[in-house]
Amino acid sequence: MPKDVMKNNLSPSFFHKSNTGHTPGYALAVIRNGQVIELSCYGYANINNQIFITDATPFRLASLTKQFTSLAILQLIDKGYFKLNSKIAKLVNFDHNRVFNDINVHNLLTHTSGLPDYEEIIYKSKNNSYVNNNDAMSIIRKFEQLNFRPNSKFEYSETGYVILKTIIENISGKSYTRYLEKNIFRKLNMKNSFVATNNTLLKKFRNRAIGYKKVSGNYQEYDDDYLNFIIGNDGIYASISDMSLWMLSWRNKFLLSDRLYTKALTNQIQVTDDVSYGYGLYIDNINKMIYHTGSWVGFNNIICWNYSNDLILVILANLCFCPDRNKRLKIVKNYMKYYQ
Repeated sequence: MPKDVMKNNLSPSFFHKSNTGHTPGYALAVIRNGQVIELSCYGYANINNQIFITDATPFRLASLTKQFTSLAILQLIDKGYFKLNSKIAKLVNFDHNRVFNDINVHNLLTHTSGLPDYEEIIYKSKNNSYVNNNDAMSIIRKFEQLNFRPNSKFEYSETGYVILKTIIENISGKSYTRYLEKNIFRKLNMKNSFVATNNTLLKKFRNRAIGYKKVSGNYQEYDDDYLNFIIGNDGIYASISDMSLWMLSWRNKFLLSDRLYTKALTNQIQVTDDVSYGYGLYIDNINKMIYHTGSWVGFNNIICWNYSNDLILVILANLCFCPDRNKRLKIVKNYMKYYQ
């Protein structure tokens, strides 16, 4: 454990210990040249029940879920069910709404569809009851116009990945959960991963991490939101050990053809001068890194793969410590320097 790096970048800055030492924390994995060389866990998954974080603790992945949705879509393409340029109106029932006519699968994967944000509409409705994918799709089907012409620019879209979840179910004939269990979780031996579709199911996983935030010096649960059970863009829980297997599957091209792995990890749309987006992942062309972040309620996560040095880092945290993506990236870059 590089304690000096941890001390300066993670531990004191974001996980201040109380007098009792009862704090939320994080799980961290470092993989170099295809081998897990560090697996560290700190703090409590559940403070009230005094359950420590271990390498088997499932964390809410938030937007890291998008890589799973992306890979599932690419698997179906690999099997010939549809193509990247297939129009989504042929794969999903949009009640003959012409707004969707020019959008293809590639646009959804790369956040270039121009579709508005369904979450904003739900929040404006001030509906405080739980909503699900059927509710989200009902809103989406009623969109009257796009924000921009498809493929003309990048605009991060939760909406797109909710539609991709529907495509997976429509084409495979399986629920999103069942599809991932059969085609990803089991194949990779991800034993501590699941899709959170409702509160009843979530409560069965008593060892899962609870999200927290710090208020007036105390840690408060920050785990609940009425959008929690809209999935495809979010919704997966996984442990640090499972996420190590997941990242190795990308490195070793285990679940897809070489052709589609290459496309997924290739610049598809420019985001900034230095950063582009592939299929479910950001690509930093200057620092030669592939990464994505995930932040929702009290969870802050990041995966990062420096492909020039064959170094992968995963951080899963159950504290709303650093919602700013750029700051999280800076932490990761500093940490990775220790191994380069």
